[in-house]
Amino acid sequence: MTWTVTNTVKAMVGSHPVTGKELVGHVDNSSYPLIVFRLLGAKALGTSDDYRTAKMPPVNVGLLDGQLAWRQHDGGHTDGPNWKYFIAWADKNFHRAAGKAQ
Repeated sequence: MTWTVTNTVKAMVGSHPVTGKELVGHVDNSSYPLIVFRLLGAKALGTSDDYRTAKMPPVNVGLLDGQLAWRQHDGGHTDGPNWKYFIAWADKNFHRAAGKAQ
């Protein structure tokens, strides 16, 4: 992880000089992709931490219990079969009753 100072502001707080700095961070997560989700406190997919050795779930089995979701369906290159699963997942994660438009 690296940090870059993007803005510096010098000011006085009462009689005390202060320096404020705005930072932007960058994470190279290519060697450990889950670090970003862990830093954000998100519940991961529930698979192994090592994506290089983790086994793919069977086709038509979704990983939909966390704050991240994944599902591979059979039937070719279309997202249609996944919609009903991801809509239910999104409703749960946005704390919305399924099927109620707001």
